[in-house]
Amino acid sequence: MKFLTKLLMLSFVLCQNPSVGQKIRIITLDGNTLKGDVNLVNDVEIVISTDLGDIKVGREKIKSLEIISINDKPTRKPLVQNEVSVELDPSLNQEARWRTIYSAMLLGNGLYGWAVPYVFGVSDEETVIASQLLMFGGGFYTSYAYTQNMDLPYGRWQFQNSGAALGALSIIPLAVTFGESWQDIDPNGKVALTYMMLMTPYGVIKADELYNKWELTNGQASLISQASGWGFLNSLGVLALVYGEEHPGSIISVKLNTLAVYGAALGAPFISKNHFTQRSYTESDASFILSAFGLGYLNAVGIASILRSDKIRMNTILFMGFTNGFGYLADKMITDIDLDRGSARIIALGSGAAFLIRGGIGIALDEEFNDTSILLNLAALNAGWYFTFKRVSKKDDLLTNIGKSKNSISFSLAPSITGSFDRPSPGFSFMMNFY
Repeated sequence: MKFLTKLLMLSFVLCQNPSVGQKIRIITLDGNTLKGDVNLVNDVEIVISTDLGDIKVGREKIKSLEIISINDKPTRKPLVQNEVSVELDPSLNQEARWRTIYSAMLLGNGLYGWAVPYVFGVSDEETVIASQLLMFGGGFYTSYAYTQNMDLPYGRWQFQNSGAALGALSIIPLAVTFGESWQDIDPNGKVALTYMMLMTPYGVIKADELYNKWELTNGQASLISQASGWGFLNSLGVLALVYGEEHPGSIISVKLNTLAVYGAALGAPFISKNHFTQRSYTESDASFILSAFGLGYLNAVGIASILRSDKIRMNTILFMGFTNGFGYLADKMITDIDLDRGSARIIALGSGAAFLIRGGIGIALDEEFNDTSILLNLAALNAGWYFTFKRVSKKDDLLTNIGKSKNSISFSLAPSITGSFDRPSPGFSFMMNFY
């Protein structure tokens, strides 16, 4: 049955023969949506002109193709140009629809189910439980109707989650701004809960509006939506650098700092959009970059444990440098690469496998845990991450300068382990190539 479905989808794609100059919409097997004008079309690939430049798409990677008419209404060609036609309804990508529905059900049970009775002064336990069950189940039907005709790839679901979180958490800067007077306005927290229940769906709707307006690919939406967390954590880091060992001494400082942190989380997606929309990102590209932030954090933890510093500013610089540095490095490593679906998970597994092997060797040699052990652990993690990526991406000299030409020099830098078997030492290998 699966083979027949794939065969029908391939036949459907091959039957779509747009002409040069026509405007089309393509959804790839990775869930990315591409929209642009046809520059070249043949039996092997289609080249379309988009805001990101000319993009080549192999026919075997196309899930669906729509020809958009002049009045911008999509027209779908039949599978076979005769009396019999099979329609696969490929216009919608709803791979993450179940996630949106599930999230709505959890929200109904976790917030609305108990908050609605509380706001209306109902404290009877049975009534509260009944409300939670009704909201839990009702969340399914509400979100089912909302998403019925919605293009819902994974990146859009992440966009919706970020919008909901920013909407609900906006109560924090609001309450802090009012300060002690907020206790007089809302002594029982009912105003705050009502505000959160209203702002959560509002955040989802506004996030959807931005997603449609920016016309993001799956990977772009994933990265931009996660930028809120990046802005939040980096703003806390900046405040730690500003205050150091001291703490804000005035109420006005606390208010301004709270507004600054929320403003960073709210503004980060708009700032990052200018960078991430410059080129195409797949879902695996986004996962690879986000996991690199985590790897940078692990490196920072390891180095911090070696330095044993109790200086807030120094530790902050260390953590911000490693996490942002690894994220930046990962972004540069995939500049000319589109990782296939699942590649980011394979890279993460490769990094973990190298760490496990390193741990096994240490136990077998009855190694005493010390600073050298920590460095070896980090070297194993980083080497596994880098070399697995190198193999998965099938591209050599990943950490090299860009732009090889005649009479030029390129270099590569990679972690390595040197020394004897019983006394391994972490290091780096450096190679230069002359052209």
